[in-house]
Amino acid sequence: MHAWIRTLVLHLVLLFVSTSIALFAVQIIGNELYIPWDSSIHVGKLTNGLFYGIMPNYKPEGRISLRLLVDVGSLDELDHQRGLAHFLEHMAFRGSKNFPPNTAVAFFQRLGMSFGEDTNAHTSTEETLFKLDLASNDTAHVSEGLAFMLDLAQNLELNEAEVVSERGVILAETKDRDSAVYRKAVTELAFTHPEALYNERLPIGLEEVVRNATSADLRQFYETWYRPDNMYLAVVGDMNVSVVKAEIEKIFSQLDSNDSEMPEAPDIGTFCRNSPAFEYYSDNELPTPVLDITSCKQTAKSTLHTRHSYRAPMLYAAAVSILNRRLAVLSEQADSAVLHAAAHASFDDPDYSSVMIQVQAAETEWKEALSKTMTVVKHAAANPIQEWELNDVRSEIINQQKRSVAEKSNRHSGSLATSITRALASNTVVPAPETVAEIIISEIAQVSVVSVSTAMREILSLNDWSIFMSGSLGGEDPRLIEGDIAQVLEETLAAPLESGGTRDRQEWAPPLVEGESKIISHEFVEDLEIHMIEFSNNATLNFKHVPYDTGKVSVTVSVPGGALLEPADSPGLAYFTAAVASQSGLGPYSKDSIRSILAGTSAGIGLELSLHDAELRLGHVCSAEDIELQLALLLTGYLEPRLTEDARTAVLKNLAEHEARLPHLLQWPLLNVVRPHLAGNDSRFAFYDVGKLKGYELEYMQEWLQSLARHSAPHITIAGDIAPETAIELVSSTFGRLPALPQKSPAFDSDLTRLEVPTDLGVWSFEVDTADDKAIVHIAWHVPVEYDAFTTRRLNVLAGVLQDRLRVALRDGRGDTYSPSVTLDISEIFGGYAWLTAVVLVSPGVAEAVSADTVAVAQSLASGIEEDEFDRALQPIVTSYRTAEQTLRYWSRTVLPKVHSDPRRLEWARGRLEDLGAMTVESVEQHARCLAQQPSVAVMRPRV
Repeated sequence: MHAWIRTLVLHLVLLFVSTSIALFAVQIIGNELYIPWDSSIHVGKLTNGLFYGIMPNYKPEGRISLRLLVDVGSLDELDHQRGLAHFLEHMAFRGSKNFPPNTAVAFFQRLGMSFGEDTNAHTSTEETLFKLDLASNDTAHVSEGLAFMLDLAQNLELNEAEVVSERGVILAETKDRDSAVYRKAVTELAFTHPEALYNERLPIGLEEVVRNATSADLRQFYETWYRPDNMYLAVVGDMNVSVVKAEIEKIFSQLDSNDSEMPEAPDIGTFCRNSPAFEYYSDNELPTPVLDITSCKQTAKSTLHTRHSYRAPMLYAAAVSILNRRLAVLSEQADSAVLHAAAHASFDDPDYSSVMIQVQAAETEWKEALSKTMTVVKHAAANPIQEWELNDVRSEIINQQKRSVAEKSNRHSGSLATSITRALASNTVVPAPETVAEIIISEIAQVSVVSVSTAMREILSLNDWSIFMSGSLGGEDPRLIEGDIAQVLEETLAAPLESGGTRDRQEWAPPLVEGESKIISHEFVEDLEIHMIEFSNNATLNFKHVPYDTGKVSVTVSVPGGALLEPADSPGLAYFTAAVASQSGLGPYSKDSIRSILAGTSAGIGLELSLHDAELRLGHVCSAEDIELQLALLLTGYLEPRLTEDARTAVLKNLAEHEARLPHLLQWPLLNVVRPHLAGNDSRFAFYDVGKLKGYELEYMQEWLQSLARHSAPHITIAGDIAPETAIELVSSTFGRLPALPQKSPAFDSDLTRLEVPTDLGVWSFEVDTADDKAIVHIAWHVPVEYDAFTTRRLNVLAGVLQDRLRVALRDGRGDTYSPSVTLDISEIFGGYAWLTAVVLVSPGVAEAVSADTVAVAQSLASGIEEDEFDRALQPIVTSYRTAEQTLRYWSRTVLPKVHSDPRRLEWARGRLEDLGAMTVESVEQHARCLAQQPSVAVMRPRV
């Protein structure tokens, strides 16, 4: 197996995202203790050579995930095969022995699985991975899923006509991927690794190969690589292990063994550059200048997975964490040229070690940004770290490990199944969370300032630095810029090292609220197990115990109003204020002080001013043990929202850089013209104007934010794995003690919430100065309804039916698009704002034809919906609803926040699945009539 997979699996462990796999006897290798596998995985091998892993898991309950990994990727392709691994992955849904062409998607939809989310696949440089997330843990469904996987492994038909049809979809996917970011990534890959095979083996392949690939070509590739001794199967979920094991053995024993020699592993070349280099890549669509500063060195390390193998990567991870803390402070300094900076390191690959420091700079200040960043790097390499820095990072690592153990039942079955197949394929281990935690906590307790300082010097002195810079600097000669890069780097590294100074550290003092707390109402909604509490000061608490995310709690404080109360003469104020607040810290504490205060905890805080939720929201998801600190943080943020001039200046710089880029984005007309038009040109739907934002002084923003917080009494929402008594006591001692404020309903004055839908929805054709070789077709139908959950569910089914018809017509039929999408855009707050929107990415030359076909397909729905397509759209929604009810997000964001003011939410929550079960074709068809009306049509294409 290629080193990339070994790196990925070990990297996941070292990032403290542990998964698990079967426990074999602990082995002693030399004097090293070999790390065992998790005992909850059952691993087996069939006589034909196929390895499989089975793991019981209950996230989500009642569902099972299947993964089939074929150990072949684009790196394994020969020159004349570039793109065949990916092409073959596409053909999995184009016909096999037991699933005729274009029937697999419909088959799984009937079982409650959506195409893309629950049934999918991907091809990388290293692997081809097929994914099925079954809607049910019924044994019959498991057998059907395994039978489909068997067909992928051995029984693809690879019909020539289907090859021709799918070719168009793959070429459309190539255009779909085309963007400034993708073009930059391809160019940078060649710069960073000029002698590595990766540059010539992008998974999408060569257009020439894709256009000329035949069924015979694909068949040869299929028979070479798709063989049981090159495949790895995982089944994870809510199941009986012995039953699933018997099904795997029964079904996959039919897979014929292959005794022929496997092709030799490709020579991937030299990963690292041999000498430093500098390159400037210009693209008008890229945001602010970004400098990727890299150092890489070929190495030869042991691949044995032992206790000792954790120590060095852990030291390097600690050093990088400290370096990132210093880089973050650099970007937060007054009027800093550095908008953002972060370091990333890889020291766990057996073949190389590397570090990259990415710097986002203000356009005219990139030289200063580069110099400032490299000065921080020089100080870090030359001077010992401080004791408090080590204490902070040690606390963070220990906390992460303890949480990984406490929350191990929160791991998703699909992610675990993917990790198991990769571990089996790479012959590595993914230990149990308890094993990793014991090792890491033991090791981190022994590290010292000296050992981490030594690790810091090592990662910052691998080799000479190379720099890849991207952005748009007004058409300057790249050679001159590259010379400037080299000069700035040379001068900075040669300059005398000055004192790094000291940094002030503020101690945390929880806010004191001395008022009396009194509960005047406590209602328990028995069937939903929701506590609704009102305090004498008009603050409210809505609580639900949600056991599905073990040890986690979502805590939110909201105040009605938010962006809805943005003054008409101050467009963008809400967006700008929220952005500045996120960079400013909290109450009397700077952002860096907050980082120290929260070190070793899971607490945090974020501020939102959502237009469609019409509220000011402060919130975070933390561990149950940190809820007291979490509530204290939220209380501080509520009482003393903090905005600083330094943060305001930094945000303005960043927004100005992005504003210059916007006219070159293909979707810019949607943001700037179409969306505001559909909202009646309401100023709150307009995109920000940096010139206008500059006029909002800090005092004005602060006063407005304070007025939002005091507009109404706060609503506190807590959902998670704690007892209701604990939540009630903690809120009583904090928000329950606040001075009384009026309780205002979110049902605001209709003058604030009524939008005028335009009578002329508009037909537009935009040309954009972009290098993207694709067009966007955007079509929106107005739905004349007011928001309620019952109507929304039927409209979502209608969107699913339309999307599926577009998939059949435009993807499977025309082959002109990769993934047409249809979504419902409806507002709870703004009456009359309800749109069914179709978005299709296509070649510019067929945009008008695809637009006309999309409208025609939608109009056909107005004539009636078939029972089967209704059912195939409905069942995946039933699955998603059932799964959502097992998440914190559903209860904390959808149900609990407004149940005091809008009792309908209780009815919506308790009747969801019953309503879906009672839904009829006729109830959806009545809304489909809107699709017969003239929609808004917009086509955006590159200017010729």
